[in-house]
Parts: sequence; C-alpha cells; structure tokens
Amino acid sequence: MSKKQMDERIGIENYSLFSKGTLINYKLIFNNPKCVFSKEGYASVEPDIDSVVEGIIYEINNIGLEKLDVFELVFDKEYKREQISVDSEKGKIICEVYIATNTQDDLKPSKAYIEKLLVGRSYLSPGYIKMLESVETID
Repeated sequence: MSKKQMDERIGIENYSLFSKGTLINYKLIFNNPKCVFSKEGYASVEPDIDSVVEGIIYEINNIGLEKLDVFELVFDKEYKREQISVDSEKGKIICEVYIATNTQDDLKPSKAYIEKLLVGRSYLSPGYIKMLESVETID
C-alpha cells in the first residue's frame, strides 16, 4: 500500500515505514471480489512453495490497525489478519498480513489497481515489477 493511501486511510500519525519486505513461499493473487457480480478482484496472498510476495512493511500502532481493519472490511469478513514471518532489511519479523476470506477464483485486477501496487516500485525487485506489469487485467 502506498504512503498516500496509508495517510488517507489511517493518518500519518499512526504508522511509519519500517522496511521493504519479502513474504517467502506465498504468492500474490487477486481473489477478493470488488463487489457482488464483479469480475474485478482485489489482492490477497496464499501459500505457494517457491513463490514470493514483495512489498513494504509499515510499523502501525493499535489505532492505525483498527482503522485499517475498517478499510479492509475485517468485521464484514472480507479479510482477516494473520501473523506471518516476513523477511525484511532488518531480518525476519512477524507481520500482520491481510488475507482475503471472501474469495472467488475467476477474478482479475484492474489496470488502475496494478498501478497502485506499482507506486511502491522503489521497494520492489526488477523481476517483481515485471511480474506485476504482466498481470492480466480486467480492462
């Protein structure tokens, strides 16, 4: 999630950048439907041997986590938070990772959604950027 999006969702006072991170043996998927009857999917992760998910690790206080839970629809059971070990520039760290619980297999993200992920390209490897740019989109 981009800094701008974090600022808008939980407020600058509720988080700080910690490190870039790599989630080992997981893959990025787009299996959370945008809305009923939509073929557009939002991101999640699922276990997958020999795959990785790259991104940004934020340190978030409890107020920020509560606000983020609202945006991620945790209370509506769209996503759940799981604690998962993530490789960071500072070593392994246990992170709260949002995982979709309301899923559908035949979804694709929008180009705009992929562009939001690519805002963090300075924290991503060239290979991961190329993978994101090659994701088939709904539009």
